Formats: sequence, structure tokens, C-alpha cells
Amino acid sequence: MAILEQAYTYFTKIMNKEESFVTVMNRSLPELKASNAYSSEEVTMIRDMLKSTVNKYYFLRYEVRKGIVDMELEPEETNVLILGLALIHYVKDVNLDMVMEFFKEDYNYLPLKISLDQIRDLYTSIGDHPMELPEKVDSVLSKKISMKYSYPEWMVKMLFKHFGVKNTYRSCASSRHSMPIVVNINPMKFKNETLDPDLFTKSTFTDYAYNYLGKEKIITNPTFKSNKIFVEDEALQFLVDKLEPSQGEEMLFIDDSKGICALDATLKVHDLAKVSVATNNVLNVEQIRNLAHRFQVKSMDVFALDRPNLLITHVAPKSKDKVLLIPDSSKIGLIRKHPDILLTLRRQDLDEILASEKEYLNEAAATVKDEGILIYSVFTLNKKESEAIITDFLKEHSDFSLLEQRQYFPFEGPCDGFYYAKLQRTIK
Repeated sequence: MAILEQAYTYFTKIMNKEESFVTVMNRSLPELKASNAYSSEEVTMIRDMLKSTVNKYYFLRYEVRKGIVDMELEPEETNVLILGLALIHYVKDVNLDMVMEFFKEDYNYLPLKISLDQIRDLYTSIGDHPMELPEKVDSVLSKKISMKYSYPEWMVKMLFKHFGVKNTYRSCASSRHSMPIVVNINPMKFKNETLDPDLFTKSTFTDYAYNYLGKEKIITNPTFKSNKIFVEDEALQFLVDKLEPSQGEEMLFIDDSKGICALDATLKVHDLAKVSVATNNVLNVEQIRNLAHRFQVKSMDVFALDRPNLLITHVAPKSKDKVLLIPDSSKIGLIRKHPDILLTLRRQDLDEILASEKEYLNEAAATVKDEGILIYSVFTLNKKESEAIITDFLKEHSDFSLLEQRQYFPFEGPCDGFYYAKLQRTIK
């Protein structure tokens, strides 16, 4: 299998949700390199081609379609041409002749009807550098943002409707900036010490957050290896702070990100609470147990969710003091980490996502004690998944009151776009 065919295979898996972009980058490509089927330089080329294609997909598709005259292309054929164009535009030391050699080598194995001569003519007409947006596109703001930041136009229009032009523009722009690795301090082990200022810088978003500045992998850092710090996004640290965990409480974390929030809360109360973690990914159960073992905490209990009767066999009604619910969402707020969401999320998917979020919220609410706290959070920029769900929930549950809520945008701090609502069950 040659370079272009291999890249197309990975890209197809991403588009079909068989593998995520992160999985391909962090697992599949290292495995490919270890197999010695490709040289180190070739694997780097495949990586850069995929990364550029995923992050620039809608703009590259626009260039390809504009360059094709009087010819209808199948979606699969368009994607192959987009991969080739990404090579020309964004991969170092690659020119048109090299790309045509890749096409010639892989031509019989790729979904192509267009001839090699037509492919060369297409790329020649486009040129070596990305084209400037034409005036008619530049004048329509939704199209301009869609092309410039490679967002589907339907999503841009939805963000306009929900949050206005300024917030949309700034959110789309900031979502293309990389984020630093963020660590949290383990209060059970970190005593009267300071982190190396050359490797860690204090964040202002939460009290315990530090950005990792080192070029080496965080897992090689001695402070990390000794479990004095652990990786946790600032948005998740923020949510745990809002939960205000206390010793002796019974807490439940639903669809927690691999148990990190539960670990954070457990460490904050020095393992003196009863913490339950419910995950909808069976594979995460063992991973979360290993996390608890690594940090030597004994109060964390983890179980796999049983939908649709989410908690019936694990959690009694009105048994928890604090509940943090992070249901699966459209994840529009996570574009910086998961750019493939812009390729795989469809507008028609939202109805199913909304129904699932509402079901989660109702079932989570049933576990909250009188005067207990429930935090609902979604990593999205879609009001239908956030404020609208909470408004409907409060209409149907008069025994809950809203303490606070807020939508955070990606440009407001070193965190993703997310929404949270803090609710309390009142005594009737």
C-alpha cells in the first residue's frame, strides 16, 4: 500500500467514525511507523497530509470543486483529490511532480474515474499556494468564516443565530489555535512545593491549574511520574470547583472524562468521601479503576451505564449529595482537540443528541438528595443543548432551582467552549 492509498484509508475511517482523528494520530500512525512498512519520512508525510486535510477540509474541497470544469465527481473521488491538494499546499518539500508520482503508483487502488492528465491539469490550474477567497465569498460572512476556518456553513449560521457574529467569528478563529497541556496539583502529595517555572506556568482560570511548557512528553516529568500532578483540562477543573466537593459526601460523576473529574474531587477531599463514576464506555471501566489504583484512592467506585435505565441497578433515588453530569454532546466546543467533528457531525444528528441529553439529565436528577447539587455541562456551542434543555427541565421539575449558568467560548481562556448549569433540589 503506497502513501496516498494509506492516507485515504485512514481518512475514510475518520469520515465513517470508525476511528477518531486523535486515534489515528496517536495510535495508528505510530503503529504504522513501528511496522517498518514505511520510512519515518513517509509516515511524517502521511501524518501531515491527514492533519492538513482534516483542518482545512472545507477550504480544500472548495478549491477542488472550483478547479473542476464540466465534470461531476463522486464524494470519494473528491476526497482523494483533496488529500493530494493538501500534500501540495501544506506538506513540506512536496511538489506537483512528486504528488503525480503518488497518484500514478496508487491510481488502480483508489476510487478515481478522472484521468491522471486531468488530475495534473486540475492541480496546475489551482497552483502551488492556497487561493485567495473571491470577492463574492468574502462578502458573505457565513461563507467567509466557513472557508477561512473550514467549518460547515450550516454550523456557522447556527452559531450566528445563537451567539451573534462577533462571538462566532472569535470562537471559530480561536478553535484553530493549539492548546497547552494542562495539569492539576494532587493535594494529597503536593506539600509546600513549587513547580519548575521553566516547565510549568500558573493559570488564572482555576487555583490548581498549570500549563506544561516542556518539549518532552509530560509522562517523562518526575513530578508527573510521582503522581504529584495529573493531566486535567481547565474546564474540567472548573466544573469540579463548582461542585465544591466536601469530605463525607456521596458524589456521582456521570460520563466523566475517563474518571478525571472524579479523581480530582476524590483527591480534594483526601479520599474521605463516597465517589461513584458511571461511564457509557465499557472500556473506560478498567481504565478508571487503574487510575484509582495508580493514585491509591479507595473511595472511587466505577460501573458501566445500562441504558435506557441509566442508574436503576447502581444508584438509589435521592442518594447523592453532589452529581456532575457531562453527557455525550455534539462536542462543537472541542474543535481544537477533535477537528474531525466538523467533518463527521451532521445537522440531522442533533435531534438524537438532544433526546439523549434530556434523558441523561432526567435520570441524573433522580439521584440527587433534597438540597443536593446537580451540575449539567456540555462541551458545545449550541443553545439547544444547553440553555434550552435547562429551561425545559426546570419547567418539568419544580423541585429544582437554577443557582447559576454560563456559556464559555474558546476565546475566553485556555479552555474549550462549554456550558454549565448548577442546580439545587429544594425541599417541598
